[in-house]
Amino acid sequence: YPKSQVLFGFNHNYETIQRKNAVMLVEAEKSVMQGATFGVRNILACAGHQPSKAQIRLLQSLRVGTIIVGFDESIDEEEIEWNCRKIKSIFDTRVGFVYDKKNDVLAKGSKCSPTDLGHEAFKKLLREHLVWV
Repeated sequence: YPKSQVLFGFNHNYETIQRKNAVMLVEAEKSVMQGATFGVRNILACAGHQPSKAQIRLLQSLRVGTIIVGFDESIDEEEIEWNCRKIKSIFDTRVGFVYDKKNDVLAKGSKCSPTDLGHEAFKKLLREHLVWV
């Protein structure tokens, strides 16, 4: 399927995203499914670490108050922040990203996503490693 034209999880998670007025954008489809296993149903995947124009339009259609980017550990902070600033320039919303600078949750070189280590690790990342742009 044309991955750059969709956000994985959009239809299944739409109601929760609207109710919470927040969405987390991740790289891989597996992260959406992992989040669902522990009850987090406001995650969408863009199948890469740079959302396409079509994916940005889908995000815009959600009209949420908060967007959090949760890319894999292997993506450097500058690239994630650049993507967040790009999103922030388009949206009138709060934008932040998960970045474990000290690697106390996501081990250096692990390439883990914020959902890979389970619900407790996911909550810790959001609580202690969320950077607002």
